[in-house]
Amino acid sequence: MRGAGGRRARWYPPGAVWKVLFGREVDGRWIAEIPSIPGCLAYGCSREESRAAVIALAREEAAARAGEGRRASGPFPVHGPVPSGEAPPRPAGSGGAGVDGTSWTCRHCGEAHPGVPDGLGFEHPDYLYAVPEREWGRRVRFRPDRCIVDDEHFFILANLEIPVRGREAPFLWSVWSSLSRKNFERTESLWSTPGRESEPPCFGWLNSALPGYPDTVNLKCRIHTREVGIRPWVELEPTDHPLAVDQREGMSEERLREILGPYLCRPLTPPGSSRPG
Repeated sequence: MRGAGGRRARWYPPGAVWKVLFGREVDGRWIAEIPSIPGCLAYGCSREESRAAVIALAREEAAARAGEGRRASGPFPVHGPVPSGEAPPRPAGSGGAGVDGTSWTCRHCGEAHPGVPDGLGFEHPDYLYAVPEREWGRRVRFRPDRCIVDDEHFFILANLEIPVRGREAPFLWSVWSSLSRKNFERTESLWSTPGRESEPPCFGWLNSALPGYPDTVNLKCRIHTREVGIRPWVELEPTDHPLAVDQREGMSEERLREILGPYLCRPLTPPGSSRPG
């Protein structure tokens, strides 16, 4: 999705691009601070973890200032393979093989489970940060895994899969992508049609800000439709953006731990690690 003159459009409030300063405590923890927002600082076991945490705080503050006190929602743990609509319950600890001493809270059952989740997902498109929550009832239409704003901005929820070296299953990002009106309406018309997986992929712009990466909003992608009941999957344009590289080449288990750390009930550290939480 582009703004006027073909420039990249930012869908969160103005001022949501910040300078982040980093430091290191004597106990080894990283600390990230955004000087332009008083009191906005966060700790992490790594530089990327502290950056993800402080950016999440900054987004919440920006939304509070610009959107009637509404807090911006960050990613939440999700299940795989993540069918469309609500994900089914899975056995506790599924997906957590090989990682000890961690737990996470299931969004659907509300219970804490050992191990690690299969992925992270976003409840709303990033674009909604620019729409005051009090106006959602008038301007926003939500459908299962779809969202329409002002009858001119169209979004679909899809799975972006990242291979993890040493793991059988990929890590899932349930992300939003914007589509053209034509492609969205075509997707709608086939939503419950058997055989829709034979539909050719359509072009989109990623509309979720993934923590642990440089800006991911407006990355070019293609949306591939799957069989009825299963979310589409996202294929990023093969650029040198770190997220696109991870999708092509996979990520390490250590990198996965860094990303997941802030979203688990207990700190996610490698077995035997002495790093503080």
